[in-house]
Amino acid sequence: MIFNYQEYQNQQKSNQQKSNYNNNSGVGYFSLPNDGDEAIVRFVYSSTLEFDLANIHRLQIKGKWRKVNCLNDAYSVDKCPLCTSGNKAEKVFFVKLIQYSRKEDGSIEIQPKIWERSCKYADTLNNLFTEYGNISDCIFKIKRTGAKGDMHTKYDIMYASPAIYKPEIYVKDFSSFDNFKISDYMVLSKTSEEMEELLNPVEEKPTQNNQPSQPTYNQVQPTQEYSSNYNQQQHYPNQNTIQQTTPQTPTIETPRNPYNTTQPQQSYNNDFPGATPRKTYNF
Repeated sequence: MIFNYQEYQNQQKSNQQKSNYNNNSGVGYFSLPNDGDEAIVRFVYSSTLEFDLANIHRLQIKGKWRKVNCLNDAYSVDKCPLCTSGNKAEKVFFVKLIQYSRKEDGSIEIQPKIWERSCKYADTLNNLFTEYGNISDCIFKIKRTGAKGDMHTKYDIMYASPAIYKPEIYVKDFSSFDNFKISDYMVLSKTSEEMEELLNPVEEKPTQNNQPSQPTYNQVQPTQEYSSNYNQQQHYPNQNTIQQTTPQTPTIETPRNPYNTTQPQQSYNNDFPGATPRKTYNF
């Protein structure tokens, strides 16, 4: 296939986005799945201006749900094909934090995480700024209240005393977020044309090379065996081979008189030579 340099650059950009979305940065998602779960964290913000808010669509792409950027803004509401198609956009707050976990040997492990919340949660963190100043210098405990699937689940954020969670142990290290951008790793950036392709995917027609081969069967006609002694005239006689026979008149015997008591005379002389003839009697 022949393509120009611009298409090559677009393909490289698309491949880079796919690679980024696989999240090779080492930043994972923060989650407290069960009621009563809690975690020790530190938020990666020194000002509310650093908050990462996004207007996104959730779209199923190749069997997986993805977050896609919305093209509409405050000045235009008809630029996004996903909005036009009826896919409602939602405002999301991607909270950046580091989670502290204690290993089996007692040491503390730092894990960079993204906590996906609604934009209303930005007000919660803003209240923390009002109460504690620069929240990146503070350690907090987050506790979940609510079972899995409960729509009324709440997350309480409590200040953790440095007397217990000592800063030299729970160190402030945000280096995992260097050069990290939400738009590169958490949200797919698509143009209007690319969104149209997602909404109206073109089915690829199978080529001759990748079509599955179908089994072939040899159709064998049944054969009929004939005997060499087969006589056609024996099975299919014609008029020349049919013998004409003269019908015979049936013989009718004279009925016997039941009142005639005369017995027929029988002679045994011829049958038995030398025998004495029997007498006959008439009644």
